Amino acid sequence: MFTAAQAIESVESGSTQIVFDPTDFGFEWTQDGWYKFDYKLASLAAKACRDRAVTILREQGRRVRAFTLRNQLRTLGGIGTGKPQIEEIVNCYGFNVN
Repeated sequence: MFTAAQAIESVESGSTQIVFDPTDFGFEWTQDGWYKFDYKLASLAAKACRDRAVTILREQGRRVRAFTLRNQLRTLGGIGTGKPQIEEIVNCYGFNVN
């Protein structure tokens, strides 16, 4: 999971674009080889994390533009992982720093 603090640290080291993916906030493989994923909670967590990082950067006087990437296909598992291939369509939340 990418936290707001890590995003700010990344910006300070030169990154100009950060994206928060809901599958990083709520996707979990279970013992039986399947998975649990609450998209609604994961999406809210990713958006809240993005919003927190944007707020902090704006307080520092940086110009930040927040955006949403709608309907992004995320593939997890698959050949070579020992897990089934799962495809999730999610909205990702990000920002650009000028």
